[in-house]
Amino acid sequence: MKILYSLLPFLLIVSCAVSEKEIFNPSYEPEVSVFGVIGNDPAYEFVIVERTLTLNEDYEDSTVQKSLIIRNARVLIASRDDTVEFHFWEDPSITSPDHPDFVMARGVYLDTENALSVKSDQTYALTVILDDGRCVTGETTIPKAPVIFDPSPSDTLNVSEICDKYIRWIGSSTTFAYLPQFLITTAYNIEMIGRPYQFNILSEINVLDEWVSLEPVYSFFKVENTSLFLPSATIKIIAMDQNMYDFTAKSGLADMVGQSLNLLEGGIGVFGSMSADSLCVRLAFE
Repeated sequence: MKILYSLLPFLLIVSCAVSEKEIFNPSYEPEVSVFGVIGNDPAYEFVIVERTLTLNEDYEDSTVQKSLIIRNARVLIASRDDTVEFHFWEDPSITSPDHPDFVMARGVYLDTENALSVKSDQTYALTVILDDGRCVTGETTIPKAPVIFDPSPSDTLNVSEICDKYIRWIGSSTTFAYLPQFLITTAYNIEMIGRPYQFNILSEINVLDEWVSLEPVYSFFKVENTSLFLPSATIKIIAMDQNMYDFTAKSGLADMVGQSLNLLEGGIGVFGSMSADSLCVRLAFE
């Protein structure tokens, strides 16, 4: 099953946000928390449905994290052409929060039959129905995918000479921000996860320009043992719709001033969309 390995840093941020503890209230009932994404790649199509924490629960406890997941919801995504039901998937064999796949392995709703057809500029509606009758709804309009033009596919990047270089792309007016990624692969910790591990070494989440500096890549390899990494990388630029941008950029500020973003009806969280372009480059470690 293809899961969102390349978005793990992003998921770790938002998973904590949608499972926040409530302000003290003796009569508080946990709310339904939804984090849903669709996009132009099946890897960007998933919905996490869980409940919020109570005051006596510790999110650092892996057992608590798993108990938050709601496993018996009905999850539907509708376009003007069709309605597709997402089905629950989990991997009970992954039990450690240190495992890079733990966030998704707790339980997630997926388009297991690849039935959803996602098109740019179209609006899609999410409906989550719980056994007790509660319902969460939201809408998103798919942004157009960016087009990376620098570097070019199969270019060779000498990591000791890229401090002043940039990734550049063509965006669109339907995009509110970009998530740039420079994905490298290492066999470090392969014993724990059972496969070479690919991870992102660009830290930016909400980029408003259509370029990003490669200086963090230069700085990373300046101090790392390059023999641990494969001599190639995947550059990916992910365009985010307004919902995803508002959630990632503004949810912390909204909490500070005691306001809600109200991105969903009937619950908290977000239903947003992403579209991506990617290419592979060679790396030279000389």
